[in-house]
Amino acid sequence: MVAILSSNQLPWYFSLLYASSVDRDQAHGGRARSQWQLQSFCTVIDRCALMDLGYQGFPFTWSNQRDGSANIQERLDRALVTKEWLSVFPRATLSHFSVIGSNHYALLLTLVPERRARKRQFHFDARWTLSDDSRQIIDSAWSTPIRGSVQFQWAQKLWHCKADLIHWAKLRNLNS
Repeated sequence: MVAILSSNQLPWYFSLLYASSVDRDQAHGGRARSQWQLQSFCTVIDRCALMDLGYQGFPFTWSNQRDGSANIQERLDRALVTKEWLSVFPRATLSHFSVIGSNHYALLLTLVPERRARKRQFHFDARWTLSDDSRQIIDSAWSTPIRGSVQFQWAQKLWHCKADLIHWAKLRNLNS
């Protein structure tokens, strides 16, 4: 791995499963591993200039599923990336999800987290009433027959009225 990474500058992603916890903050219970057990692992990470992507969710990815003081939990599974990979996917996240019947959490790598655009809240502009066109739009929306309960009819008529007024205001460049 060191030879491959040192010979090129391509973006690299590694998913390490069952790796030892690098520090005790990533483990709960059990015996502390000696430094010599982790030395090779840490040396490879350093020589390859890999960065831990971090995580969202529960901090541990493995449990021995025992009760009380016999319970051991560790963050064994992780994603390591190069700075080149991170520059291609700067918003990447790694999430931990529990899996029924397994002592390991599932890992989900999301390259571009969903960004929900906030829709602008609709506001009726009183200046629209100065135009005969707006009155026709409102009358048309409210006189359209709609089947369903009274509440459903009201909701649909309001929605159509809002949509038609927004469209009309955009066509006439009447946004405030």
